[in-house]
Amino acid sequence: MIPVLTLLIALILLAISILHFYWGFGGTTGLRSTRPQQPGKEPKYPSRVLTLFIAIGLLGMTGIVIGTTGLFPDVPIIAFDYTTV
Repeated sequence: MIPVLTLLIALILLAISILHFYWGFGGTTGLRSTRPQQPGKEPKYPSRVLTLFIAIGLLGMTGIVIGTTGLFPDVPIIAFDYTTV
């Protein structure tokens, strides 16, 4: 059961990471629904570089979650011990 939940968490993180990469490279679909709208004012969005940093961080978290499952026997689990203190 734990590997199933872990993979579900990894898929959710991967999907959010892909969405941030899409926004970081100039995509606009779904962008307006992420910030509250005030009448007469244009909402402020984070820069593309910051959005790409968030996407890379989410992708790294996905790797950590998948790495701790032990599904890849070539990668020693000790490589993930220091990231999950």
